[in-house]
Amino acid sequence: MTVPEAFELLRAASIFEERLLCAREELAAHSYLVRELGWIDMAAALLSEGARERQALEERAEALPELEQTRQAGAALSLSRWLDALERAVAGITFHLGARDPLLEALFPHQRFAQLRRSKRPQLEEYAAELTRRLQSTYVIRMMTRAELDFAQPVLEEAERALARWRAHFEARELTEEARAALRRDLLLAAERVALSLRQSRSLAEAAMAPLPERFEAHGLAARALKGGKGRAASELEAIAARRLAPPL
Repeated sequence: MTVPEAFELLRAASIFEERLLCAREELAAHSYLVRELGWIDMAAALLSEGARERQALEERAEALPELEQTRQAGAALSLSRWLDALERAVAGITFHLGARDPLLEALFPHQRFAQLRRSKRPQLEEYAAELTRRLQSTYVIRMMTRAELDFAQPVLEEAERALARWRAHFEARELTEEARAALRRDLLLAAERVALSLRQSRSLAEAAMAPLPERFEAHGLAARALKGGKGRAASELEAIAARRLAPPL
């Protein structure tokens, strides 16, 4: 298994877990499928174990030269999430307070989000610094205490997290060859463990959805439907890992 394949397999586990939770909602609507609901809960539990550790490993693994394209794609996604959150904040303030409210001018005097999406990192950092300065002004802090703006703080916190994640993609990560080798080893070992969990959770999901067979594929739980990002189909990666895990004949 290559490093990009292993990385893609970790991503596939998160995608599959999300799809399991969607399928669970449908099963829960049928009160007679109690046993099946338990099976799909078991399937989700298999993938939720160690999810935080996998995410941390994914973030560290982006420092590997083999995953440069993945790092760039991750940065683009984080940037999009940051600007999406800011656009939601603008829309919310406009809806609750009106388009002429002074808070909009104080926080977002220039709402050129489409232009920002095409901007280079220096321009984005300049905008982020200016927005931070505005958020920390006494006027904005006082205005944000209004009950009509209860929605805004969680949205702005989401934007802050996305911005921090975007910046993390550009942090200097000079690893020694020894450190790179250790990171590759951790990634490959984690992928092999995830491959087993994916096979088990998919089998449990198929059994759970048997009373609603057409819904198994509709929820993207079939092997050929599971893909992650721009990489290869996770089913193919899982098959690669399965061959590594299979006992010799």
